[in-house]
Amino acid sequence: MPFVHKQSQLEIAYQKTNYVFSAPNVIRLNIGKPNPLIDRLFNQLNCSTGGFISACNPESKKTTPEKNRIANFKLEELLIGKVYFYGVGIDPDTEWKEESFMVLGIDKTELIELGRTFKQNAVVYVEKGHVPELVWTDIREKST
Repeated sequence: MPFVHKQSQLEIAYQKTNYVFSAPNVIRLNIGKPNPLIDRLFNQLNCSTGGFISACNPESKKTTPEKNRIANFKLEELLIGKVYFYGVGIDPDTEWKEESFMVLGIDKTELIELGRTFKQNAVVYVEKGHVPELVWTDIREKST
């Protein structure tokens, strides 16, 4: 029986998730799939990068709704002064949803650091003219 790396299950889950936010039109990002609406938003707001991030369920371990609300509140405090929209990550095959933020004008390094701060395994990064990409934060490496 072949060895299945645990992260591969996480990667499958992240890859199929719909990353949805309203700005004011609903925009759905999917890993590796182009979306002209995000480029249009970048043009409207004069930016070229964005990141989708949550503080919920650190290390992909389900926690209570109250702990998730508190964590996302702390994340939102760090976003003050940035252009961001409320979002939700939605698994199309289950009822799983995770409250999130789409942050515009953030660079990849800052996005990854925010992900690490809130013990997120991965974040979604997108540049104008490119498809959204899943970026691992390598939080386990940082904690050793």
